Amino acid sequence: MADRADERPGPSRCERYGLDAAGRARRVALVGLDAGDGGAIEALRDRVLVPHRDAIVDAFYEELGRHPEFQKVLADGFDLERLRATFSEYVAGLGAGLQSVAYFEGRLRIGEAHARVGIPPSVYLAATRILEQAVIDRLPADGGAPLQAVLLKLITLDTALAIETYHDATVASLERSLAQHRTVERRLRRRASIDALTHLPNRTTVLATLDRVLAAPQDGAPQDGDPVCVIVADLDHFKGVNDRHGHLAGDEVLRETARRLVAATRHTDTVGRWGGEEFLTVLPATDLEAACTIAERVRATLAARPCSTEAAEVRITISQGVALWDRAEDAHALIGRADAALYEAKSAGRDCVRTAPSPRG
Repeated sequence: MADRADERPGPSRCERYGLDAAGRARRVALVGLDAGDGGAIEALRDRVLVPHRDAIVDAFYEELGRHPEFQKVLADGFDLERLRATFSEYVAGLGAGLQSVAYFEGRLRIGEAHARVGIPPSVYLAATRILEQAVIDRLPADGGAPLQAVLLKLITLDTALAIETYHDATVASLERSLAQHRTVERRLRRRASIDALTHLPNRTTVLATLDRVLAAPQDGAPQDGDPVCVIVADLDHFKGVNDRHGHLAGDEVLRETARRLVAATRHTDTVGRWGGEEFLTVLPATDLEAACTIAERVRATLAARPCSTEAAEVRITISQGVALWDRAEDAHALIGRADAALYEAKSAGRDCVRTAPSPRG
């Protein structure tokens, strides 16, 4: 009933389903066909299928057309004349070259084609029953019983092969859809976690990272006692960049700042955009001295050369506050102390690093 699918590269269908010569022989035997049926198959084709092919096809589509489910299939834009031509070839070739690779390939292809175009199995099974009856109605009065018996065996073989590939093709399609869904989901999650301008982790993401780092010692992830530091950084006089050169230039400065921050920190550190021209860096397993060294490297990297924008060469400097985590405080308290140190750096003339005192004095 379905149109033929295009041949695909790779293993043949028989190879994919393990249907070598022995496998095909077992499938044939499973439906009760044996060497003694050869004469009945030839008689069925010579006396019924070939001479009455057009009448069988007409009766088949006339009966099938009465079913609303089939009308829904046709409504999806199927070429009925092409379907009839393909089905006519199928009827004439029923049982011809049984056990050959070509015969099995054709039957397996039918199931794949049905799955690909979305024909429900119920419609396919109903169609096989209609085909059986269309052929039975044209069996000769004399000696028709053996022909009917072999017809039912052939139809059963074809149906079994088509349903098997239909199932596997459907599962494969669902797996592909699931993989695509997971890919889209990962992309959406990444978009939701990344700042669109700088491509750094956004405020929510970098804060979640800090929460995980602070919780890790309690889970034994780093060893108990590992220090954690944060750096809150703010570009100096950034409003003036926007005012003098425009917001597009300001965006370029923020992107370049993000690149330099990442380059000046370690792969174990997380640099995120905290908001506006502010950045938050999480430094796990880092004491205050090491954190200040990193902050100073960041400061020097930003001040070393101007940022090139389409509008102008813009000199950029950065002020930073560094805080060492006290285990009695949460992430917000830690960031608050680093932020207070940042304001000290601003008050001290900018382009410098200041450290926060311990909350215990």
